[in-house]
Amino acid sequence: MSVSKRDDGGERVKSLLHALRMILAPGDLFHDAPESKAVGENSLGVSRAVVGVAYPRTLGELTRVVAAARAYQVPIYPVSQGKNVGYGDATPSGPGQLVVGLRYLNRIREFDEVNGEVVVEPGVTQGQLAAFLRERQARYWADVTGASPDASVLGNTLEAGFGHTPIGNHRQHVLDMEVVLSDGSVLRTGQMPLPGPDLSALFIQSNFGIVTAIRIPLLPIPEKCVTFMLSFDRDEDYLRGIVALRDLRRKGVLTSLVHSANATRALMTCSRFPDDMDPATVLTDDDCRRLYNERSALKITAWSAIGGLYGLKGEVSEKIRILKREMRGIARVRIFTERRLKWADRLINSSPLRKWKALDFARLSFSSLKALHGILRGQPSEAPSRNIGWRVADPARLGLIWLAPVIPAAPDDAARLLDRARSVYAKHGFEMAATLTMISHSRMTAVFNISFDKSDARDTARAHAAYAELSSSLSAAGYEPYRLGILNTAFRHEGAKQDVLMRLKSALDPANILAPGRYGLDLSHSSSPAQPACEASTEGAQAAGQQDK
Repeated sequence: MSVSKRDDGGERVKSLLHALRMILAPGDLFHDAPESKAVGENSLGVSRAVVGVAYPRTLGELTRVVAAARAYQVPIYPVSQGKNVGYGDATPSGPGQLVVGLRYLNRIREFDEVNGEVVVEPGVTQGQLAAFLRERQARYWADVTGASPDASVLGNTLEAGFGHTPIGNHRQHVLDMEVVLSDGSVLRTGQMPLPGPDLSALFIQSNFGIVTAIRIPLLPIPEKCVTFMLSFDRDEDYLRGIVALRDLRRKGVLTSLVHSANATRALMTCSRFPDDMDPATVLTDDDCRRLYNERSALKITAWSAIGGLYGLKGEVSEKIRILKREMRGIARVRIFTERRLKWADRLINSSPLRKWKALDFARLSFSSLKALHGILRGQPSEAPSRNIGWRVADPARLGLIWLAPVIPAAPDDAARLLDRARSVYAKHGFEMAATLTMISHSRMTAVFNISFDKSDARDTARAHAAYAELSSSLSAAGYEPYRLGILNTAFRHEGAKQDVLMRLKSALDPANILAPGRYGLDLSHSSSPAQPACEASTEGAQAAGQQDK
């Protein structure tokens, strides 16, 4: 007996859940329970009904879950750790999907100490990987992001995320993949060079398969590593600095990613919105700079940038000299070593200075600097996202939407981007926190966030209106986001790319069961000719469920 799309959806879901109970342990499947409802909520302030949550514990269980979902034609939405905050968390791309959580697939399968590579599963967190390397006294650091230590290494890579070190552009550093396809078969893309196309890139920011392992490189611990901080007094100085940083990156003086932040972002990193201020007040960048500097002995400027210098001792010394020379008249350069930061930490937290309440904010500011220094050395931290709520202290009410457009590494483009964003933020009554990261010598990724109270319907509507207008305005200027969330299922790729991607979707997931709508790829909305979906039998799904667990 075959299952038809004309069959009642409720009956198909019931049949799928029955099949899954024969595949998974009793505590690994949730339906109409708090856990299944929780994944339908997120920081975006939208909710989606899910048919359940499944947690396979092995690759074999996962392949059988996929086969059953295909047999009953119920869409599934795979997540690694479900920490995609600001883009949808663990919430699926559409209603009526089964969330498949991969947190129990959390092995570090291989560690190649000679070549500095690891193979990690979806549930491996960046905190777990960093601890693994420390415990083995490995000669390598992992690149980590400013997200929580509980965030998935694989999940961030598949979203084309980025960190800080010379291997910080994660999508460029995938060496091999293991992927479960929609028919339950397992594909290994292979470590290049090999004959034929490199298939790994197909599974980054797509819904063509479920990636269950990736091989990635580690950073050999250099003889010397220092953190540099650049302080730009004016917006004009920062725009000039982009040219200097671009040239230093192209020449190889700078190899790390360079993250820049405006004064509003700097204040948000260390503080929440002032309790003694009228909530109706919308702070400008100048306001945030003043508030920060009134509270801290560690002053900020209009823009700050941070990065790392890596190499042999003499090499790093020469890089510091060149950096200071090229930034003369543009930015103040400060260099922080591990030794210097430890000395400053002991001083600012010493018993005599602990009594000075006036230094409390300076300590928060210093802790942020220490966290960033650690991140440049492969140590994840909670500090960068500590005050991301800004005006909302209760995590249950925290609303957050990220938008991350890509621009050329050029001052005119940066100025145009920031002018458009300021206009939208001011119109809708939000503070504009912004970072710009030099991903390569030619490209920069901006990251804007909109923070709001998702328990307040009006505030949520205002945030969504701001996000829609900001997205539209930046897209009209040619600045598309590098990453999409579940608010962007209607997104369409330019020109022939959309048609080619839909043809790939038709070939690899003809039943359209893998996260339909993710990154704008959904066969039910496609005008492209799709391959006929394979008919799957209920008997086949039940047999899959009866295999050894």
